Amino acid sequence: MTVTTTTWHRLEPRVRGGDPAIGLRAAIHDPLWLLGRQWQMGELLGEDAAFPVAVRVETESYPLSRFRPGDPGRPPVAYDPSATPLEVTVEREPPEAPPLRLRLDAWTRLSGILRAAGQEALLPALAAAHPLPPPRVATDAADARLRQLAGDNAADGLAVAATLAANPGAVPAPVIAAFLAWVAAQAPAGAGDCWITDRLEYRFAVAAAGPAGEVALSAPAYTGGRLDWHDLDIDADPAHALGAPAAAPTLAVRHLLPTRVSFPGMPAERFWEFEDAAVNLGAISAAAEDLGRLLVVEFATMFGNDWWQVPVPAAFGALVGVRSLVVRDSFGQNVLIEPTERAVGTRASAPWRIFRQSDAALAAGAGPAPALLLLAPVIANALEGEAIEQVLLLRDEMANLGWAVERVVEGADGRPRNRATEYATRLSAAADPARASPAALIYVLQTAVPEHWIPLVPVRDPANRSPTGAIVLQRGSLLTQDGAMRPITAQGVLLAPEISPWYFHEEEVPRAGLRIARVPAVARWLDGAPHSWVSRRVGSGGGEGSSGLRFDIAIPPLPS
Repeated sequence: MTVTTTTWHRLEPRVRGGDPAIGLRAAIHDPLWLLGRQWQMGELLGEDAAFPVAVRVETESYPLSRFRPGDPGRPPVAYDPSATPLEVTVEREPPEAPPLRLRLDAWTRLSGILRAAGQEALLPALAAAHPLPPPRVATDAADARLRQLAGDNAADGLAVAATLAANPGAVPAPVIAAFLAWVAAQAPAGAGDCWITDRLEYRFAVAAAGPAGEVALSAPAYTGGRLDWHDLDIDADPAHALGAPAAAPTLAVRHLLPTRVSFPGMPAERFWEFEDAAVNLGAISAAAEDLGRLLVVEFATMFGNDWWQVPVPAAFGALVGVRSLVVRDSFGQNVLIEPTERAVGTRASAPWRIFRQSDAALAAGAGPAPALLLLAPVIANALEGEAIEQVLLLRDEMANLGWAVERVVEGADGRPRNRATEYATRLSAAADPARASPAALIYVLQTAVPEHWIPLVPVRDPANRSPTGAIVLQRGSLLTQDGAMRPITAQGVLLAPEISPWYFHEEEVPRAGLRIARVPAVARWLDGAPHSWVSRRVGSGGGEGSSGLRFDIAIPPLPS
């Protein structure tokens, strides 16, 4: 017979009375003795014995005043951060070929203005003189639907606007003024061509007055999306100056109350308080080279409760710097906080800095950089629609080619049109190819490739002056295999079918591929004015691909 005895041990404060609160207090009988032991062990000699109770901050700000689209050498223009967001100015595309929907919208607007003015008799003559252009893409179903919906009496409203702007004719002046104002509102105002085609990225620069002259900031490789201060670097090259006018800084002195920096999972300060179980800092693994992760863990576990913050109001769309920072501690002392980096001749005293613009030409520690931080005039949150164009760039090692797969392009109605779905629909509806033959094998000169796959052929860079010459990917074309032998061209904006030759650098397409999209966005600015634009986004692709393109092959015939 086996007898099992189960016992429990519970750790709890021992109290002589009936109230457990006395034990839970963890009271100390002689706190003066503990203070004496701390003094004896030297713990009271720490530099962080006091904590801040008040902060005096003096700031300076220089508003942005100049903007330059594209690479250095382009003419800069004046820029007002309060009028237009920076990413709208950068990402807004220059005027492209207007779709059929915009032409019909302009005609509808003109028809309404003429009818309201009692001049509808002018419509037939205007429609006869300005017919709609032929379809840009014959397979675009949206184009046919729009033409059927508009009817036979519709005309090209944008062509009418161009004619009326040059020669009003018999149209009343108030009608022309109202119509041309509407047409002008549809075109993007102040659109700059910041997109670098051969590098598949945005480039631009802004400038403002600084403590020692102009401070120019350049964005060498902005891929669209979220624009912030870390996307721009200080460009001290005199040849890249934007000519920002000199201006006195805006100074501000503020007295603030500091608060502790807090974050989830930080060490608790109270004796009986447990940390947040949702954050396990001990489970973070980092190798010796993961310096960023090691710094974060060390900050969170050892120095998390030693950091304080003060909210300093600053001007929006300006370069902001701290001229002086004085902290008053709990002992009544005023401490002047010095910057971590100072200029020592032509070099910096510290090789490390944080929350400061990087120098595009100098390495860390090679030279002092202005102690300024850009508060970029950007939109906090914009409403974005479905991508109206999407191109996937990939490598095909078997065919020794690159491919630009136009998955989605903008249709005649301004909405996304899926080329992959259209091609699959036509392929499934078409009859099987006639390959019946008494021979055992059939010679095929070239296998078929989907029509939305545009080849990228590696060629020597015509603009490169090196002896060997760099390799670029040039947009090519395949021929249809329906007997017409017409070239298959791109239909979207990203691949620029109207430009020939068109190419970009080969290293821009990594082994993982590249995905480029045109995303429409709309937002309101500080004055409540709406801004709409189309942003180009660049991201990683899905790896290598295979088009199945082969030449000079023999395949068995289809069974009859």
